[in-house]
Amino acid sequence: MFSFFFRNLSFFKGSREFIIRDIMMKCYFSNKSLQDLDRAQQKLYSATVFSNKRVGNVEIPSSIVKSIQDIIENSYKSNIRLSFIKMHPFRGFRKIKDNFSEIEADSYLFYIMPQVYASLYNVINELRLRLGDKWVPETVLDCGEGPGIGALVFQELFSNSIEKVKSIMVLEPIYTMRKRTLYIHKANKTKIISNFSSITKFKFDFIIANHMILDTNVPERIFSNSIRKLWAKVSPENGILLLLERGNPLGYQAIAKARQIILSNSDSNSKKSEVTNVAHVISPCPHDKQCPLYLDGHRFNPKKWCHFGQRLIRPIYLQKIKHFASNIENSKFSYCIIRKEIVRPSLKESKTNLSKDKLFSDPYSWHRLILPPLKKHGHVVMDTCVSDGSIKRMIISKRYGKIHYQNARKAYWGDLWALKT
Repeated sequence: MFSFFFRNLSFFKGSREFIIRDIMMKCYFSNKSLQDLDRAQQKLYSATVFSNKRVGNVEIPSSIVKSIQDIIENSYKSNIRLSFIKMHPFRGFRKIKDNFSEIEADSYLFYIMPQVYASLYNVINELRLRLGDKWVPETVLDCGEGPGIGALVFQELFSNSIEKVKSIMVLEPIYTMRKRTLYIHKANKTKIISNFSSITKFKFDFIIANHMILDTNVPERIFSNSIRKLWAKVSPENGILLLLERGNPLGYQAIAKARQIILSNSDSNSKKSEVTNVAHVISPCPHDKQCPLYLDGHRFNPKKWCHFGQRLIRPIYLQKIKHFASNIENSKFSYCIIRKEIVRPSLKESKTNLSKDKLFSDPYSWHRLILPPLKKHGHVVMDTCVSDGSIKRMIISKRYGKIHYQNARKAYWGDLWALKT
């Protein structure tokens, strides 16, 4: 079955054929068994298989679950639940708190951390696949909300190459959360720091900043300065910044504002025509232009915003407390991954005809599905963000051909669309 798949695992660019079997084996299947490929996937256009964003249901590793259970063992579950109920309404429009009590910190671990873990897993896994197995950042900073959740995800996904990573730092200024962070990371090579001033001389290859920029009470000037300060810590040698927020309109708006600040003003001496010389977006945007859903500082359509979803398996302790019939939960998030580099890879002229170069540069201009595709009888409707900086609605029917239609039926929210229409 799989020999048939790999014999046909190629795609055409004009008259040239690019065989991607070796790349797929190294990058796409690094943590996936070949047995996961079913007969339906064998029919897919190979580039579509590579651009698939799905990772299945995310499950927190048992070692992390055990650490959380140890921490909350002596807490009253009823108090944890009441604390979460008090915090929950505020999550939609600002950071939860600038300080946590003991019970509030436990509540965060108990209720909120699983969703954040799943969201970060989805995004960091996509980044790893997009950049290939050669990308292993030497220095990592997790300055996001929570007990170094991004660092935990990073170490799980890069477990096979973790020896190449020189340092992983977690910035956690809140004492109660820092205690829990130290315990959860006790078996990792993570250094926990308490304030930003301790890293003033450092720059990082990869910075994870989840749930830290959304706050409707912060003036625009302070927000802009915070984003620039964060961007300044990114290494000028192809450093990467990951921003992730809640998947609601305000979370998206915070991401869109930060994206706009970085791309248009990351270098105070840059002219607008030189924007592409300082940074480019890796994901989710297939362009570096102004977000078409966020024009002139306002959402263009109040019913549409750029966000995505990731399903997760609730930890056993959460299932017992919530008493849900299903152990599956859905996490919604908005995100942006921005890289410091001279030009966007899709604008470079390839120096070689190697298929690997093309495979890792072409996806920068592929369409991104920004909403779940509507799969009707005989056709599929897909709303996509395209490389010219606009939103395009595509209707793929059987008349486009078997390959287009089969791939459209298998398309999923957040995937890239590699086929030309």
